[in-house]
Amino acid sequence: MKKPARWNQKDKLVAAIRKVWRYSPMRKEALERTKVGVKANRCENCEEIFNIKLVEVHHTKSMHGWKTYDELIDKMLCHSTELKVLCERCHRYENAKQKIEDVGISKKARKEFS
Repeated sequence: MKKPARWNQKDKLVAAIRKVWRYSPMRKEALERTKVGVKANRCENCEEIFNIKLVEVHHTKSMHGWKTYDELIDKMLCHSTELKVLCERCHRYENAKQKIEDVGISKKARKEFS
C-alpha cells in the first residue's frame, strides 16, 4: 500500500502562486507579443515558430533566492518586459545559464565548462 503524500505547506503555496501567474495578464501579454497566427508563437531566442503548447514563458530575472512569499510574488508576477517566450530547448538553455550565474561561477570557469 502506498504511503499517503506528505502535505507540505511551502510547496502548496508556491504551486498556488504559480497558478495565479499562469493566468496573469503579464504572461498573456508576453505570449501575445510573440503570437504568429492562431495557435503559434515565435521563440524569442532562436526565432523558430512553435505550436503554443510547445512554448514556455521564461523569467529573465532569476526566480531563485527568495526568502519570503512577498519576494516570490514580486519575482513571479513581474512586468511582461521581464518575460521571454521560448521554445523548450531555449528555455532549458536559459535556465541552465541562470543557474550558473546564481551559483556564482566565475566567467573564466564558465569558459572552461563551455
